[in-house]
Amino acid sequence: MKTITENISRGLLIVLSLLFFSSCSEDDLNAEEIYFESIARHYLTTGEGFAELQLVIRDRESWEELLAQLNSVNDQTKYFSRTEFNFSEEILLVVIDKFRPNGGHSIAVSTLLEKDGEIIALITKPQQGNPTTMVMQPYHIITIEKTNKNIGFIKEYK
Repeated sequence: MKTITENISRGLLIVLSLLFFSSCSEDDLNAEEIYFESIARHYLTTGEGFAELQLVIRDRESWEELLAQLNSVNDQTKYFSRTEFNFSEEILLVVIDKFRPNGGHSIAVSTLLEKDGEIIALITKPQQGNPTTMVMQPYHIITIEKTNKNIGFIKEYK
């Protein structure tokens, strides 16, 4: 169950994100694309205990907590390009989809844009599922250069 603060935060993020993109046309967006490195794009099966989430990780302690939860059922780190990060130089963005009742789903941070001192991560679903009976929860972890700018997430799917 979501707390009132989580609901208000999510609502505010959605409103700010909509304002970010509705305030200008595609031609005059003037947003700069930001480079990111993909660390892992895979899926959880069951039991890790995640709700759908978008998360910014700025320190080693938070990363180790997330990593422990990710690995609580199966070793997910075997799908990672690396697991060590220098948080004085980089931060992590993590997106985890909701549980899906069948296989063939994926989630991805497709683009990072910076405009007016804000960073927006666009999240897509490259694969929409298939009729297999495997329950799954897709995730994507990326790293970017360290920043103290506000980071928002926009899902480009339902």
